[in-house]
Amino acid sequence: MLSDLYRKVAVRISNTVLQKMIFQRGPRVVSVKEGRAIATECELWLETCRAAFSGGGRGVTRLVEGPWRRLVEAGRLLALQGSEWDRIKALTFGTAGDEDWEQGVLEVVGLSELRRDEVQTVLHIRMDS
Repeated sequence: MLSDLYRKVAVRISNTVLQKMIFQRGPRVVSVKEGRAIATECELWLETCRAAFSGGGRGVTRLVEGPWRRLVEAGRLLALQGSEWDRIKALTFGTAGDEDWEQGVLEVVGLSELRRDEVQTVLHIRMDS
């Protein structure tokens, strides 16, 4: 029962933060510094939940992390710099097939939960780089 309640609440919070902080941001572009700050905040949501459920084992870890994966991925994308930033832009806006794109995102970001169009939206927020 606790896991179902946690999942429902965490998914709701994560989706709300993702929408408000990133997808509904409007035309305002963020700098690399702001992107790193957003990434830190996204990771903090996950770390707080990990701390609350510490000692629960592998199954609990998966339960805790699941609802936050999309938010954390978006934050990590905003924080990218240099060759990693260039690689993700080239993969996402280029002609890479979906499998190659997904594998590239996974290699660079460590997660691949967002759809390609969602990653494009996130990258547009940082297109000043």
